[in-house]
Amino acid sequence: MIKKPTKTKLSANVLILLILLEYFAIPSPPYLQYSTFYLSV
Repeated sequence: MIKKPTKTKLSANVLILLILLEYFAIPSPPYLQYSTFYLSV
């Protein structure tokens, strides 16, 4: 069974990426704002 990438899975992947960016302390205010947006949803 091949699963199509869902919006939920995509958001989860993006959130993981943002967490990694924050973990490595990469200066990126826009990403931090997006991460707060995702966490607030």
